[in-house]
Amino acid sequence: MNVASLAAILGELPETVGHDKLYFLTRGCFIDARGPLIISGSSVWGFGIKVLTQSHDLLHGELGATINRDVIVKDNAWIGSFSLLYNCIIGEGAIVASGAVVKSCRVADRVMVAGNPARVIARQVNGEWLYSEPKWRLLV
Repeated sequence: MNVASLAAILGELPETVGHDKLYFLTRGCFIDARGPLIISGSSVWGFGIKVLTQSHDLLHGELGATINRDVIVKDNAWIGSFSLLYNCIIGEGAIVASGAVVKSCRVADRVMVAGNPARVIARQVNGEWLYSEPKWRLLV
C-alpha cells in the first residue's frame, strides 16, 4: 500500500483530531472518521493502528444502515502499534499496549491495558506503574 492509497483511506480528518493527516499516514494507520472522533494532539501513536467509528446497525434490520461508535483519545495517552480502537474512550495518560483490541469500553486515566479483549495490566500510582501480574513470564 502506498501513501496515495492511504490518503484515500483516511479521507478528511475532523477538527477534533489534534494531529494532521501526515502524522497518521507516515505510521500506516487506518482512521475511520465517519463517526464521532476526538484525538488529543498530545497523544502518541504507534504504527499500523486501526480506528473504527461506525458499525452496521443490526437492530433495525436495514441493509447497509450504520450506527456511530465514538472513539475518544485524551491527553498524553499512548496507543501502541497494531492496536484496534472501536467504540471506546482512552483516558488521560493511559497506555494501550501493542496489538491490544479496545472495544466498547472506557480505559481509565493512567491505566495500562493489553490483550484481546484489552484488560488492565497496570495502574500508575504516584508516578510509578504497578503491575497486576509479573512484567515477564517464562514460557516453557
